[in-house]
Amino acid sequence: MFVNSMTFRGNPAPNHHYAGHPLATAHHPQQAQLHHHAATGQTGGPMTHHPSAAHGTHPGAHPGSANNNLHHATSGMNRHAQHAPMGMGSGNITSMSPHMPNNGSVMPGSGSGSGASSSSPDSGKIYIKNLERSIDNKAVYDTFSVFGNILNCNVAKDEDGNSRGYGFVHFDSEEAARTAIEKVNGMLCNNQKVHVVKFIPRRDREQEKATQFRNLYVKNLSEDFTDQHLHELFEPFGRITSHRVMLDEEGRSRRFGFVAFENPQSAVSAVIGLNGKSLGDNKFLYVARALNKIERQQEINRKLEERKRQKAGQVFYY
Repeated sequence: MFVNSMTFRGNPAPNHHYAGHPLATAHHPQQAQLHHHAATGQTGGPMTHHPSAAHGTHPGAHPGSANNNLHHATSGMNRHAQHAPMGMGSGNITSMSPHMPNNGSVMPGSGSGSGASSSSPDSGKIYIKNLERSIDNKAVYDTFSVFGNILNCNVAKDEDGNSRGYGFVHFDSEEAARTAIEKVNGMLCNNQKVHVVKFIPRRDREQEKATQFRNLYVKNLSEDFTDQHLHELFEPFGRITSHRVMLDEEGRSRRFGFVAFENPQSAVSAVIGLNGKSLGDNKFLYVARALNKIERQQEINRKLEERKRQKAGQVFYY
């Protein structure tokens, strides 16, 4: 069992009330840096103010200690400043806070904020990625609780219980989430730049993906359909940046191609206007968002699994 600690370095923004706290320098990513140090057997001590220190060092304490031995400037901080910064430990956590269960997730109502409700369930939620692998739930909680009341926080883990390098923090207010993003996004953690952004629910990400695209996949083209024909067909919907009918080794059309628009609205309009368009001889044009390499592989895997299930079903019924 070891305990990590982090040091934040940088120059605070002028005239900012967070000037004395190590997290206050997060908006200077070129200067800010977080360092992890292994420590064992440390016992907690009272919070100590070191106004002359260039940066704060925060040695951690084993779970169960009465206090964490914190060394950082605290003048001008709000009432949340009693929590320790990121990197306080790993492994099983038994004494994160009175509101935190042993699994490391923060329960609703933890922290000491005003408890003001957010405008939407996810408005106070942030997503943190590129975390150093030793950073655990307690470290994230202790770091981000200085910005507001935390309802829940979690570092994602794999099947072996190891960090996946990303996590989530859910504040009770959108304002706290914005402040955390402003202060921590772009800081360096063991030469890894930590990214902190507003959390976007999967449903919203999928919806955005469905409308924010520029590249189109077009198939069911006739054998004599050329690049010029493709351009003329799609040009009414907006400015085209590239277009191409795919050919085989002998220069014959493979009867599909791609079109890229300058803006997503043109691409969406083209899909709506041309997908399913009759080409005669009971043939219909297919126009859809072009999938990237990963998405194509996922689609191939999905179809393979579907065929396996169908085959298994046929065998079962025979």
